[in-house]
Order: sequence, then C-alpha cells, then structure tokens
Amino acid sequence: SLTSASHCGLTATFELRREISLVTTAYNDDTVWEIDLGTGTRTAYATGLGSISGIANDARGQLYVVDGTCGVGRVVGPDGARTFERVGDAPAGCSRMTIGPDGALYVAGGLSVNRIDLFGGTTSTHTTLTTASSPCSGAFLTGLTFDAAGALYLAEHWPNVYRVAPDGTESLFADAPLGALTCGDVPWNEGLTFGPDGRLYVGVFPSNNQAGFVWSVGASGGTGTALLGLAELRAAVPSTTYAGIHGVSFGLDGTLYFTNQNTASSTLEPLGQVLAREPSGTIRLLASGLNFDWPRGYDGDLIVNTE
Repeated sequence: SLTSASHCGLTATFELRREISLVTTAYNDDTVWEIDLGTGTRTAYATGLGSISGIANDARGQLYVVDGTCGVGRVVGPDGARTFERVGDAPAGCSRMTIGPDGALYVAGGLSVNRIDLFGGTTSTHTTLTTASSPCSGAFLTGLTFDAAGALYLAEHWPNVYRVAPDGTESLFADAPLGALTCGDVPWNEGLTFGPDGRLYVGVFPSNNQAGFVWSVGASGGTGTALLGLAELRAAVPSTTYAGIHGVSFGLDGTLYFTNQNTASSTLEPLGQVLAREPSGTIRLLASGLNFDWPRGYDGDLIVNTE
C-alpha cells in the first residue's frame, strides 16, 4: 500500500506475477520437462540437447542449461525444435548454475565458480573455495544460490555449505544434520534455495535410497534441521518407495517444490517424482514418470516459471 502523504507527486508502478509452470531436467530422458501448475500436465520443453545438468532462467524467463561438455548456453527456438546456443563455459566437473543479482550466470564445477557475463559475453573465474574440507573423498561443489544481500552460498557434496560474501571473503556457513548418514552412504547436498522465511533449504541425494531428505538452516547458519524424508513422503504419497532429493525451489505463495529420484539404484526406471510441500505442511504429488540420473545426480534441478 502507498499513502499520498509519503509519495506526493510520484508515480507508482505495480507488477503482478503468477506461477504458470515448473521446469526440470531428467538426464536419462534426455529431456527438459515443463509441468503446468494449473493442470499438472507434463510436456517436453526441449529434447536432444544431450546430458543436461544445471539449469537457470533470467528475469525474462530465458532458460539456460549446462551440457555434458560443460558448455553453458541458452535454449532457443520454437516448440518442438529448440536448440542449444552456447554463451560460455563452466569449470571442469560442472554441476549446477544460478543467476546472480547482477544478471550474470554463475556456474559451479570442482571447487570453482565461473561468472558468465551475458551482456559482454565473457567468462571469468568468480571464486575458488580454499576452505572446503569434506571428509568424504575430497570436496566438490554440488549446489549454489545467492541470498538477497548478494552473498553466494556453495554446497560441497557433504556435509557443508559455504558462504562467499560480496567482497570475496569465504566462511563455513552451515552443515547438514548427519542423522544416520555416513560417507559410505555417499550423500550429496544438491539443490539450494532460500525460502520466503529467510532460511536456506537443501535437498540431499545419497546412494542409500532410503535416506534422502530436505533440511534447512536459519540466516545465522550452523547445523541444519531435517524437514522431510522418506517417512513423510510415503505417508503423503503411498507410491513413493525411495527418497533421493535433487532440486528444490519455492513458489510465490511459499510452496516448496522438489524432485525425488524414487529408484532403488541405477535402474534407469521412470519413477522420478515432482512434489510440492504447501505452507500448511501438506505434501502433494505433481508429476511422476521422470527418469532421473544415478549416481551423478546433477539433473532434477527446478525452476518456477512466472508471468
């Protein structure tokens, strides 16, 4: 709301937005999928682009992806004939990607993050973590996101999340609640996103197919708190057999969207799910039948499309 006393003589412009769909990737389908939030219909947004890992979209809704050669490009063209138009390169070992507050693409790989200037067309190294120290077979990055103040958060596969301030200062921000998980379960912190409550939410994908879960941590960091896992998924959606969470993303109303592997191992079965946890706590199945990758698991990231 605006008052005339505080805005006398000024013009106020309002923008209304609504959610229309979710976009996710399924490695074994070789497909970028779009899920209509009104009807639940799942359609192929793009096929034949190769092994897609990270995805992101800019303020205009332009979709960007990371391909199997660690090339970064925009997805262009009409329905049924979309193609990959290269704009830059991700670091070796490429994983996930996000749009920064400056409108540039930030792409993780190994322990480095590249910045791709979409206006100038240049790729540079934004940061390389020097403090990462995972006890599980060495550290590598599996997720990234920005907060509202412009700090970059980077998840190593297990168990830590690091914060890189706008001035480049890096620090340990949070660690996952370990529960019964060990390095032998090969757990990965995958999707990262901030919720409307200011907390950071993280999806965990382990090779232990019973143990995937979503955890969150407050703005001050520390050890996270488990939010939901296999027990909650089975209770809400009885067709759920296994838990391995890939991507996480929030809707405008505070609904948490996430993807679940839902296979026993590398079975190449189309059992993957897209689910929603409403602010009330109710969990709903939005779509199923996706063939997510195992064990690499960089697919299944989620974007909420709005108009």
